[in-house]
Amino acid sequence: MNYTLIRQLKRLRSLEKGAIAAKPAAYTVALIYPNSYHVGMSSLGFQLVYRTLNSLPGVSCERGFLFPGSPTLTIEGLRNLSSFDCIGFSLSCELDYFNVAEILRRGGIPLESRARDERFPLVIGGGACVSLNPEPIADAFDLLVVGEVEAVAGTLFESLIAHRRGERDCLLRGLAEIPGIYVPRLFTPGYGSEGRFSGMEGSDNRNPRPERAWVRDLDGWPCAAPIVTPETEFGDRVLVELARGCGRQCRFCVADYAYRPPRARNRKAVLEAISRALLSAPTVALLGPSLSDYPGIEELCAEIVERQGRISLSSLRADTLSESMITLLVKGGLRSLTIAPETPSRALQRKLNKAISSRDIMAVAEQAAGAGLKELKLYYLIGIEGEREEDLVAIAEEIRKVTALIPVRVNLGPVIPKAGTPLQWARIPGEGELRKKYRRVRGWIQKIPRVRMSGQSIREAMVEAALSKGDRSLLTHIASGKLPRPVRERYARAEFGEADPFPWDHMGGGASKGYLWSEYNKFVRGELTEACSPERCSTCSVCVNHRGQRI
Repeated sequence: MNYTLIRQLKRLRSLEKGAIAAKPAAYTVALIYPNSYHVGMSSLGFQLVYRTLNSLPGVSCERGFLFPGSPTLTIEGLRNLSSFDCIGFSLSCELDYFNVAEILRRGGIPLESRARDERFPLVIGGGACVSLNPEPIADAFDLLVVGEVEAVAGTLFESLIAHRRGERDCLLRGLAEIPGIYVPRLFTPGYGSEGRFSGMEGSDNRNPRPERAWVRDLDGWPCAAPIVTPETEFGDRVLVELARGCGRQCRFCVADYAYRPPRARNRKAVLEAISRALLSAPTVALLGPSLSDYPGIEELCAEIVERQGRISLSSLRADTLSESMITLLVKGGLRSLTIAPETPSRALQRKLNKAISSRDIMAVAEQAAGAGLKELKLYYLIGIEGEREEDLVAIAEEIRKVTALIPVRVNLGPVIPKAGTPLQWARIPGEGELRKKYRRVRGWIQKIPRVRMSGQSIREAMVEAALSKGDRSLLTHIASGKLPRPVRERYARAEFGEADPFPWDHMGGGASKGYLWSEYNKFVRGELTEACSPERCSTCSVCVNHRGQRI
């Protein structure tokens, strides 16, 4: 018995407000965030899944996290994973695949689905990277939830409860018929010369194509995280979701392509949730992929301030941020503001479909300083196809100008081509070249006064890129805990043509491949695309079912 871990879990539990007590139930779930407690409890998606599962009849869900050197025990009941009917992993970052393997190993649970029978818990995965390309880790899961769990949770767990004593293969074949459920063992990858992926085949003609599920009406589901704890990135704040999907169509963006179409929650329902949230914490963290586009965002923030609440929020767009909004946010206790210009280069901005001018950035910096904000956070990308030396110099020059007005925290990292986005065809520089670019830009920035720097390492970025575009052959490397440099270079920089098969082509429900190809070509040409408008457009096919009818 690991008493040190138990004391740590009890301490974390004592700091929480809103946790749901473990209870007897027909079906028990250990919901795992395969990273630290700090990171996992900072995830609104993880918390909403926890709330959703515990709201289902006959289901009890407890949380677990990665603790170095120890088997995972759940927070609520201090139970081993093997004692649950089901283990569910929430996956929002490909780098956590290694932690999935480690958690299962420490729990005495075989990594591969085919090595587990009815004696072991069912292992389920879900999250943003699963919705785009789960293939590198797919063989570790009995089933995957593709898309948003609220859309499938009721049907899925009704079946699990009804057939919990059934034979594993028969159970999985039945579950595969639920829209939004993907059973990887029913599909077999093919490989051609030099081990290159050549296509995916179903085990028989009855296998339905796994389709991404999404919630048509977000207002039918809670928007606030149930638990408040100081042991998170956000501190002692209530996390509140305003919207899903973005619609701005930035060509590198997972938040857009994994969660299409863009949907906003009703402001009245959000305010009611915020009023309840303010009873347990003084600050509300407003989250969403494009908060500047949320209808009436300024009025919503004003109402929070009027109710004596404090405000924290994720990134805003510089080209839509007004001086009155900044003043209001400062009144609501905001100390720093996050903006993601990505690049000062107009040509590269057009490629990414994100055009925010340096004039917009400088205007926000001036207004933020005048309103009393202490810091501006700026996100920049390097390694964009077509990037020139002067584009890298321009990043440092833009930061230099901003720091003349306000202190800056810079997050600098390479662009990562993600499956299911237009950049899945893009070719990034090699690891050595990227490292040289990064060192040059970092060196220039570090000479600028009033700047703090952070960002992902080049090695980690290349591993993430390889896992984003990889196939099932990577599982052996995931099990070993590392991707050797030749492997990560091969997959991160893999070149595909229009007709070449991707490992994730057999999955449906996202933007069509033809649409993504057209957007990639606009990336190459540097052409802009208008923001997504689901009510009058069906170009990407997300809002249209297989019969060609609008959903």
